[in-house]
Parts: sequence; structure tokens; C-alpha cells
Amino acid sequence: MGWAASGIAVAIVTSRAITPALSPAPSTPQMPAATIADSADEPASSDPAALRQFTLPKPKSIDATAAAAPAPQVRTTLPPPDRLQGSIGVGYVQNADWATELRASGSFAGFHVDLHSLITTGPAHTIFDQGTMSVTSPSSRWTVDAGDLFSPLAGVGRGARVSWTASRDRHPSLSISMPHAPFEVRPTLITYRDRWSVGAHTRLEGEIASDGSHLLAAQTTIGRFSVDASDRRRLTPRSRDLNVGGSVELWHRARAHAALTQSWRGGERSRWQIAGLQLPIGRFDVGIEHTLTSDDGVHSSASAVTGSGLVGGTHLFHRQQWGTVDVDANDVVLVQDMQQSQSMATYAAGPRLRFTLQLASQWTSSGQMTTWEELQTSWQPRRGTAVTVTTAMPRITARDRLRVRLSQRLPWRLDAEVEYGRIAPYQVGTPWTDRPRTRVMLACRFDLATPPARPAVRGVVVDHRGRPVAGALVRLGPYAMSTGADGRYAFRNVPPGDVDLSVDERGLPADYASDDRRVRVNPASKDRRDVVLHVAPLATITGRVFVDRDGNGRYDAGEEIAGAVVTLGDDRATVTDGDGLYGFYNLRAGDYIVRIELASIDPDAEAAMVEQRVSLAADHPMTGLDFRVTIRPRPIVWSDGR
Repeated sequence: MGWAASGIAVAIVTSRAITPALSPAPSTPQMPAATIADSADEPASSDPAALRQFTLPKPKSIDATAAAAPAPQVRTTLPPPDRLQGSIGVGYVQNADWATELRASGSFAGFHVDLHSLITTGPAHTIFDQGTMSVTSPSSRWTVDAGDLFSPLAGVGRGARVSWTASRDRHPSLSISMPHAPFEVRPTLITYRDRWSVGAHTRLEGEIASDGSHLLAAQTTIGRFSVDASDRRRLTPRSRDLNVGGSVELWHRARAHAALTQSWRGGERSRWQIAGLQLPIGRFDVGIEHTLTSDDGVHSSASAVTGSGLVGGTHLFHRQQWGTVDVDANDVVLVQDMQQSQSMATYAAGPRLRFTLQLASQWTSSGQMTTWEELQTSWQPRRGTAVTVTTAMPRITARDRLRVRLSQRLPWRLDAEVEYGRIAPYQVGTPWTDRPRTRVMLACRFDLATPPARPAVRGVVVDHRGRPVAGALVRLGPYAMSTGADGRYAFRNVPPGDVDLSVDERGLPADYASDDRRVRVNPASKDRRDVVLHVAPLATITGRVFVDRDGNGRYDAGEEIAGAVVTLGDDRATVTDGDGLYGFYNLRAGDYIVRIELASIDPDAEAAMVEQRVSLAADHPMTGLDFRVTIRPRPIVWSDGR
């Protein structure tokens, strides 16, 4: 039998496809591929002399469909740059005054910025009417607020406040607050405020001012019950407010609540008592509430029922209130009955058209009745255009109740807003008129790329010998980039927070594998900004299959076997080439079993070792893993010709 003269074509018949060995390196000759059939009933060849058919066990760890699927695509995604977006507008009220409005929100030099201000020009000259500015450092976890501020102790004022995070459960702040208006009677205050979280369901709050005013508040939730209480004492002007309230969840969407508030100002005392019940009835939410008030000789008792729900495409709301007011004046008690009714219906006729009808009525015991009706129509004929028309009902043509607002987006980043009706001026000192007039606001939008100051996460990808690996895909949370020729990577402008840094297995060169390690980094931490990532080089197993004709135990020219099937584990297979050589490439470090399939050579073939166990180290190929085959001689049977 001439083994070197003619190779044997091999058909591998399995019920599922076998994953062949990975493609060899360019410098290694390509092995002839084995013929793989999907069905054992499919004939491999019509020439039995040229083809020997045999069966290999089906691989247990490989899904043919998954193996044939293309590898997922990977994309380079870097953190977006910092941007500051907003608008600058100029407004004018007909025959009245002017205003300049500035809005901005976004990031600048790594800080998050929010700004809104309104500057008016009129009889009171140019004044800063209102506005707030907030600057937050996400990495240092502090915030600075300036402008119009609110404090539970000092109320509304104008000043500045610094807030920071002392721990996960504690958030203090320090502020200075001046009176918001010149006529407000109170001094400039310096206040310290602190908030604590005790466990998952309790929150405490305290605030103290430079004049001795102070506030204590607490809120806790225990199962279905929620309780809150506060005590506020102000010395200028002297006052005290005490509040206790709570609620309980009865069942799904049903809740009962009650509150008691007492207030002392000078020698006067006020008292409010409220109790209510919220009930779900079908698609409607129904509320029942009773209120008792007492304030400087005036006592009132009121009950109210509120209902809201959706009927078809219309949202309905109604509130009915009734009660009495007792006025004690000079030992004479005056009692007056009052009733109020409020209704609202909102109907959306598609995504661009909406109608809102509001009705209100009030009756007194003297028989006096006051009604008020209004219809508001909102329409968006196209993108960038919005029209709102407010009219009386049913007299929609009444000019004294007509108000129209048009918003239009224009080219060159411009926005225009025109409003007509009985419009209030910007400044309080501007003469008021009952005649309709026009207000115009023209604003220019801006979107600016700002200098980033966020930290960078950088480093290098190396193999086990410290050599840089070019073209490796590195992932930082949702971001990804490839290393350069020097193996280095750099993610700039990274948002704060803990993220995972790793090498993506799908984006490595063919001769490397990931070590599957993830590094937890925080860009705000300086000691984690330069990270070295490691990859493992892939190894190779090569050898030869030959028939030892002369019995010397080594390969000699002419003894090679072409077309012999060699398997690696349960899911890889290859065949020898014309020189009897085989190879498995791009293998991770680990233990493998290499086996020669003797049935692919000859039924009478034998081998000293049918399978060999191999331990591969990183970047250390296994070469010369040969299989020596012998062919058992068949006995010669002589025939005498009879």
C-alpha cells in the first residue's frame, strides 16, 4: 500500500458539525480540511477506494448554530465632551417695561451648572428681579447655590448656600440669607442646617440661625404608618409653628391622613386641624376631607369631597366644599354659610390638540353667587410651533378674557414667543392697565462645548512578559477604545463613579486571550487613574502522523500519513497535510488531550499511543507531538487452485 503516493480523503459523519481547529498562523502550512456532513444518511463518496467513511462522537460542548454565528461587532465609544446649553432672551411688554432672561444648564470644567436669572428695566430702573445659580462638583460632592433661596427656617431670602456630603447618611449646609424684599422685617441670617438618615425609614433635620432661631423636624415610616413632626421657632419676627401629621395605608390606593398645626405670632394664636380619607372607587379616586381652623376670633369648619378619574379620553376633576365661618366681633357672633364648587375637564383630541375646561362657583348665605368659567386650547400644528388660547365660556369672543400665546422656533437658533391679552408688566411699579396689550420675547439658544476637567483613566495592555499589546479593545463601563501601537489607552472626560475596567475578549488580536479579570476603578481616585491590564498569549500544538516502516521509532522521509484525523478534546478536529503534519493554534494555557483517530487511516492501524495529554503554558508552544502508527500485516492464505 503506497501511503506517500496517495493521500486518503476522509469523511467525518456526525449528527452535528464539529468545530475545526482555529486557523493557523500565516507562516504555517494550511492543513487540508476534513469533509463534514450534517447527516449520517448522506453518502460521502461514490468511490469506496478513494474514501473511507467512519464516525466520531458528537461534541457535547458545541452548538453548531452558535459556532456558525458571526462574532458580535465591537465599537469604539468614548465619553462625550462637556457641554453648556441654554438661551439668552430679551422681552418687552407694550407700553410698559423690558426684561432680560438667561437660562443655562450643563457642565463646565467638570462642574455641573444650573442658572436662571431675570433682570428687568422699568420705573424702578434696572434691578435683579429673580434668579438662582447652582454649581455642583460631582467628584467632591459639594454644591454652591446663590440667588433666591428657600430655607425651612428662614423662609424665602436672597443669599448663598454651601452644601456637602459628610457621609452617606449626613448632608449638612451653611448659608447666609438676606431679606428678599426691602419691606421685609428680619435681619440678615447665617444658618447651619443638617440632615440625617437613620436607617432606611427615618430622617431627621435640624437648622439653627445666628439670631437663635431654630428648627427641628423628623419623619419616619413604620410598616403602613408614616409620621412627621416639626417645631420652628423664629425670634425676628417672633413666631412659632408646631406641626404633627401622619397617614396610614389601609389597602391598595386607600389611605387615611390627619394633621394638626398651631402657630403663634405675637399674642395671636392660630390652629388648623385636618382629617381626610382617600378611596379608590372603580377608575376614580375619591377624597373626603374635614378642616377646622381658628384664627384671631375667626372660626371656620369646612368639609370637602374631591373626585378625579379618566372616562374615555377625558380626564375629569371635581371638588365640592361647604362649611360655615363664625366671626366674633365685639361680643357679636356672625355666622355665614359658604359653598364652593370647582370642576375641570381635559380632553386630548390626538397628540397635537388638547382642550381644558375649568368651572368655579361660590355661594354665600346672603345669596350672593360668583361664577368663573375658562376654556384653554393648546395646539401644536407642527414641530417647533405651539399655540395656546384662553377664553371665557361660553362667551369665547369676550376681549377682556382673551389671552393668546404663540411659541415659534426660528432658524439661526432663535425662539420667539408672542403673548396678547391682559398681561402683567415685569416690574411692580409699572402702571397696570385693563386694556389688552402685547408681550414679545426673543431668545437665542446656545450649545457650547466647554473645557473638560474630569479625570482620565489611562494605562497600558501588556502580555505576561510585559510587552505592549497593540489593537486590544479596552472597556470602561459603557465606553470602549483600542490600544495604540505602544499598547496604551486613555479614557478622558470620564463621569464620576465606580466602573469596571477590563479587556474585551472579542476585540483582542488572534494570538491573545483575556485573563477575564475586571478592575474596579473610580476616576475621582488619583491612585486608580493609571491601570496596567494583562492578557495571556495563546499557544500552539503541532506534530506529525507517520508509519514507522523500518521500526526505528522515528520519522523518516516517505513515512508520513496524509489525511489522518487528529482531535483535540471533544470539540476540535483537523487532518494531516501531505507531509503528515497537523496543528492546533490559538489555544489558552491549560491541559488538553490530543487523540489520533486510527479509523481514518486503516482498520488494521495501531499506535503506540492513541492519545496524549498535554499541559500548555502561556506563550510556550508544544511542538513535535507525533503519533507513530504501525500496520498489522495480514496473513497470506495460499490456495492450491482446487
